[in-house]
Amino acid sequence: MNRRWACLRRHVVWLCGFAPATTPATALVAQGAPTFLLMGCALDPLGAPIGGARAWIEGRADTAESDPLGRFAIPGLPSGRHLLRLRKIGFRLALHPVQVHQNDGACRPFPMQAAEGIGELDTINVRGRRVDQANLRGFYARIDSKMYPVNSFLTAEQAENVLASQTSDWLRLMQGVRVLSSGRRGDAVQNQIRVRGGPGGTRDCVPFVYVDGLLFDRQGRVDDISPSAVAAIEVHGGLARTPPEFQGGNNQCGVVLVWTRTR
Repeated sequence: MNRRWACLRRHVVWLCGFAPATTPATALVAQGAPTFLLMGCALDPLGAPIGGARAWIEGRADTAESDPLGRFAIPGLPSGRHLLRLRKIGFRLALHPVQVHQNDGACRPFPMQAAEGIGELDTINVRGRRVDQANLRGFYARIDSKMYPVNSFLTAEQAENVLASQTSDWLRLMQGVRVLSSGRRGDAVQNQIRVRGGPGGTRDCVPFVYVDGLLFDRQGRVDDISPSAVAAIEVHGGLARTPPEFQGGNNQCGVVLVWTRTR
């Protein structure tokens, strides 16, 4: 009775479409299936090598890149038929069916066709800005980033027509900035910079002052810096508009960044 039941059970399993579980020995055979190396050469229509072409087998995530002689190698391919793809800017996507059943001993040629409509490019005029001072690179990088308002920046050349007896005189030219007298120091009037954009939209907020990237004053005072030494100034009101490298020290109002000339 037990034998009949076991036999019937085996027939029911197969008839219902359920195959017995893979045995460890079967799994080892599948894992140990041989793989092979595909060696190829990417070539242009005249047979010249194409370097820098990306090659991959459809269905696989790994890619290879051809060297200056057009050579590339894709290892680990199981025996059978595969679809090779080749791509490079200036050429059409190339599709090549390949048969793999052994390691390649020589480079298989795979031609690529030039893309249509690729001709001489229009002339591009590039305007450069000479920056002799390393400390001004960040200043111009922030201007070029377009992340900050244009009126946040002022160079000495832009303010050369303004007679400035104190550095704070130049700050009067910048939008969102107020210059208030904070008393006298000897014969000179001491001024304090206020900016718009503090917590809750405060209009009269006292920014931190940095000179050449180093914290100089926490009370918005810049007049200890001679105007003749100034190469550029930038003002960023409010913590949200302050460049990340100058956020910190419980600063909630923003910063005045003063960059000095090379001596």
